[in-house]
Amino acid sequence: MTTIRPAKKSDYHDIAEIGTKSYSDDYYEGEDSFFSKIDGCPEGCFVADLDGVVGYAISFPYLVGKSFPIDSFFVLVDNPNCWYIHDVCVAKDFRGKGIARRLASKVIEIGWDVMCLTAVQGSEGFWERFGFRSFFELDYCGKKASYMVFIKSITHPLKGVGL
Repeated sequence: MTTIRPAKKSDYHDIAEIGTKSYSDDYYEGEDSFFSKIDGCPEGCFVADLDGVVGYAISFPYLVGKSFPIDSFFVLVDNPNCWYIHDVCVAKDFRGKGIARRLASKVIEIGWDVMCLTAVQGSEGFWERFGFRSFFELDYCGKKASYMVFIKSITHPLKGVGL
């Protein structure tokens, strides 16, 4: 049975390896970049454990309308107004088993009213099933991507956040 649990330091190498093997070179993210995000916001980072790490989710507070740059070190921004899902990734041999869905659900449970992400590699349909909607297309690492937003509650004002 796959367990979704908080990421810990001993998972770091596995997380970096899964990410590196899952994305094209355009989306390369070095280990130090991964580690800075997990260290900087451990409450937003989870792994799927099935006798070893088979997937992960990395998320953190950020700013609506902005994509967090690939291979950049995480620093908590002043006055964040959304929860940003930077990455949900599952090792190739474990895809199609609902693990990505469980990881994404765990991040959404964090409970911010506004959540954002940059959908790459044609993942828009996956995120739409959770209620995310595309707000604009962008060039992300030289590839077409979609900036997506999930608004949990209509009581959270988006006034002044750039959308």
